Amino acid sequence: MEETGTALVLREDTAPVGTEATNGHFSREDTDPRLLGSVRFVRHHPDGTVHGWGMMSFGAIQIERVHSGGILAAPDLDWGPGFMPAEDLGTTHYVDLDARVVREKRPSPVTLDGLTLSGLPMPCQVAIMIPPDLPTVYAWDAPVLDLEFEHPGTYTVTVRAPAYRDAVFTVTADG
Repeated sequence: MEETGTALVLREDTAPVGTEATNGHFSREDTDPRLLGSVRFVRHHPDGTVHGWGMMSFGAIQIERVHSGGILAAPDLDWGPGFMPAEDLGTTHYVDLDARVVREKRPSPVTLDGLTLSGLPMPCQVAIMIPPDLPTVYAWDAPVLDLEFEHPGTYTVTVRAPAYRDAVFTVTADG
């Protein structure tokens, strides 16, 4: 490990705890004390969607990032007191991949007029469900979608995009 200004960088020759190089033993004497404290983190998919969060040592976060990616230390993320947030961070936050920071999701810009969805973020996913079935999910990459239903009924349409809160609509199709 080496210091560059105020950042902590793991060198490639730093053996992670639990590897053959350390025989799975943890030695506090061999570890920089700044790596022992827990910091908040989020796990994310390649599109920035948050799918996990918690607290662990900065060193463990860095090791996971190097080996598998999809994790970001977020020490400034404020989810209130306690070890875990009160709500599902996957519905309220996303990872801005360009800036490598966790951001709060914005309100959805999607509107429904009759059977036409407009203001769709690009790209997004559109999930259509008629209870009690599981939703059918479509990848969508256009700002407008005209909905068509083969059978009459009441459908739940959900539009998802990483940077926005879900937009949920109830649509009744006459058939």
